Amino acid sequence: MKKIFYILIIVHAAFFISGCKKNLESEGVSKLSIKLTLNGSTLMAIPRGTTFVDPGFTAVDGNTNKDVNSKVKVDGTVDDQTTGYYELTYSAVNADGISISTIRQVIIYDPAAPRLISPGHILPRLKEFLHPDHSQT
Repeated sequence: MKKIFYILIIVHAAFFISGCKKNLESEGVSKLSIKLTLNGSTLMAIPRGTTFVDPGFTAVDGNTNKDVNSKVKVDGTVDDQTTGYYELTYSAVNADGISISTIRQVIIYDPAAPRLISPGHILPRLKEFLHPDHSQT
């Protein structure tokens, strides 16, 4: 009777030990996340001399949906008096040290500069030029 009892203990112990395998798929994966969303467009075109106002961002803890805007760092500047291309990088780091970032592109353009004509405006005129309707005299 004792042999059966010991065998059952050994079988149960082996069963429980085999169920304690490491989950290699989730090992080392951070469960802490930050969702970082830009307000407004990621690409903005502003006329030179117009005050650039950053539409901002929203950052929330991915697990609790709590506001974590204070953890976001914004790098870069926009000189709204100088034409050019600017990038603002928004980044945050979670409690595990994993970072997330996104970029807003800002173009400051000269409103007095000649306008470029888009291909959508050129193609119909080009077809008209290449294949004129000669039926009118």
